Order: sequence, then structure tokens, then C-alpha cells
Amino acid sequence: MHRMIWEEKLSTRHAGMASDHRKMVELINRLGESMAEGRGKFARCAIFDEIIRHTRLHFDMEDRLMAAHRFPGAEGHRAEHASLLKKLLKHKQGVEEGGEDFSATLLHFLDFWWSHHILTMDVEMAEFITALPSGVQD
Repeated sequence: MHRMIWEEKLSTRHAGMASDHRKMVELINRLGESMAEGRGKFARCAIFDEIIRHTRLHFDMEDRLMAAHRFPGAEGHRAEHASLLKKLLKHKQGVEEGGEDFSATLLHFLDFWWSHHILTMDVEMAEFITALPSGVQD
């Protein structure tokens, strides 16, 4: 089964973001492990719900950072967040209605989306924030 690998380049040099990113990697890997072990739909749904919850909390934290520091790329960044949440909720609905299931394709998508988003948009935001004269990172 696919396993997302934590790499230091995903840390973004911002403590709060890095901690959240590590947690997301752990959750994605837990979902993959539950699939590989043949756990039931209920167990997989519980982990997926945790992924959605953590995603929302993480995006809320990033939204506060972008607003507090007047990040110029905030609009596009928020649009990316909204797009992912919409896809996650649509997949959850499909699973609940019986037409979808959890698959390796979903794990690959989550790995790609998070890695790409972190290495592009989150790194850009973190670099902007840490370069501010105040040095504030909260």
C-alpha cells in the first residue's frame, strides 16, 4: 500500500504549519494502513473524518496567518483550500452513499495534493511571513 513519506523540505520553516503537515502525513498513512489491513468501512471512515477535521483546522490556521500578515497570495491560497475540502467532502458523501470506497488512487491523490501544496503555496506563504521585519510567526 502507498505510504506518504515525511521529508524535511515539507517543514516550511514555520513551526505551526510544519506540525500540522506532519500530522496530515500521519493521518494519510493511517488511512493507508487501515486499507492494507482490511479494516472495515467504519474504521476507514473514522480516519477519513479525522483527515477532513484536521484539514479544516489547518486551513483555518493558515487563513488566520494570511490575514494577520496580509499575505498577497491569500485569495489563490484559499481557493486551493476550498477546492480540496470540496473534493474530500464529495468523496465522503460517495462512500456514505455506497458508490465510492477508499482506494490507492485516493491515497496517491492526497499525497500529491499535500506535497505539491506544501512545496509551492505553503512554502511561499511561510517565506513571506518569516521575512517580515517583525519576525512574528504566530
